[in-house]
Amino acid sequence: MAEETAAAGGEEQYTGPKAPSVKDKPSAQSAERSRARAKKSTGSHEGRISNALRIIAELLEYDNAYLPVFLRLEAELKLAEERRAALERAKSLLIHRH
Repeated sequence: MAEETAAAGGEEQYTGPKAPSVKDKPSAQSAERSRARAKKSTGSHEGRISNALRIIAELLEYDNAYLPVFLRLEAELKLAEERRAALERAKSLLIHRH
């Protein structure tokens, strides 16, 4: 969220997002929690997307530049859930057919 500006001739110019300092970066504990969640994942497509969403949510605490990634992952998760639900409905029709 922090942005840097450079003074040029008395005017401030936007130079882009400021890189997080060491103290701004997620803690080792936070990184360890992310790794532990990744290990708990079932390995399913939806599980991997959910893990990625949690990681990006942590990064959003430090920089809003990750918001487009978060929004894209949310859309991907919704699509994956809709596809899974459609497949389950199709399978239930086959089961009841016999």
